Amino acid sequence: MKKSMKWTIRMSMMLLVYHLSLVTAVAQSECQSLYNQGINLQKKKTVASQNQAIAKFKAAKVCFDSQANKSKCDAQIAKCNKTIAALNNPKPQQTKPENKKPQKNDGGFKVHKTKPVQAALEFEVRPAKLTFKGKGEEVQVVRVTTNDNSWRVETHDPWISATRESNDQIVVRCEKNGKKKRSGKIYIYVRNKRAVVDIQQKKHGLF
Repeated sequence: MKKSMKWTIRMSMMLLVYHLSLVTAVAQSECQSLYNQGINLQKKKTVASQNQAIAKFKAAKVCFDSQANKSKCDAQIAKCNKTIAALNNPKPQQTKPENKKPQKNDGGFKVHKTKPVQAALEFEVRPAKLTFKGKGEEVQVVRVTTNDNSWRVETHDPWISATRESNDQIVVRCEKNGKKKRSGKIYIYVRNKRAVVDIQQKKHGLF
């Protein structure tokens, strides 16, 4: 009788371990599916698809249980942000200058065409600092005032998402922060000028 009970208990423990491992495997499979969906969206070179891919990578990061996979998600999010910046600020195509001969006016004098003078740059970014709560669901806006719409925005902090939404607006989001207070930056470039916005995020639970 005792041997039968021991055998029953042993089999129950083995079944429990098997079911737990099966549940874990299914959960990680769902995480990988979210990550793969993000990769597929990332291949579509549009701002909308890149933002959708970022959402998938963020969901996969929360789902994954290994730091290696979480870091892999951060790398893809950073790649999406760079693609968005490139899409919002395409490089102008270079054209070869035409070899035109100087024209003559009615008086017989040669007339040389002059290049138009570029307007003085107007560039202002407000505010210079943003403070986020740690829960990760907050969205804030930075305003850009400039007469040159070729400006672009970048960030080198994987937990910060900074996206140009229009000619005068940047939408900034931060991932959930459950550790300690942290800080980062976003950079706005136009011509040879740069503006920096400091990003501060509190630990989750602080007000």
